Amino acid sequence: MNSQKKEAFVGKIDNLLERLDKSTPKDDEQVKSLIQKAYNDINRPEKVSQQFNQVQDAISDLDVSFQRLALSKKYHFSSEQNDVINELRTLSRKSLKDSFIGAINGAVIPH
Repeated sequence: MNSQKKEAFVGKIDNLLERLDKSTPKDDEQVKSLIQKAYNDINRPEKVSQQFNQVQDAISDLDVSFQRLALSKKYHFSSEQNDVINELRTLSRKSLKDSFIGAINGAVIPH
């Protein structure tokens, strides 16, 4: 994936995280801090290729944290939030598939 596509991809992830943040009530600091952490983890590196490589881990960590909140009934996600979370999951899998390690693992793992 070239640099422009990676930049557009990271921008799309950022927009989805922003949508998720805006759909979260202002007083729910725990969810907002998890979203902010994912955003910071992705955007901390200066190079777009490094940001792109952070997407899968950041979204995976966010997803695990959200699942724990939901299972413990500490937060109820709206259908809009679930849609955004599902889109983030799908896109983060795409980032892994398009990364170097994804290409190696894809070639090694028999299907």
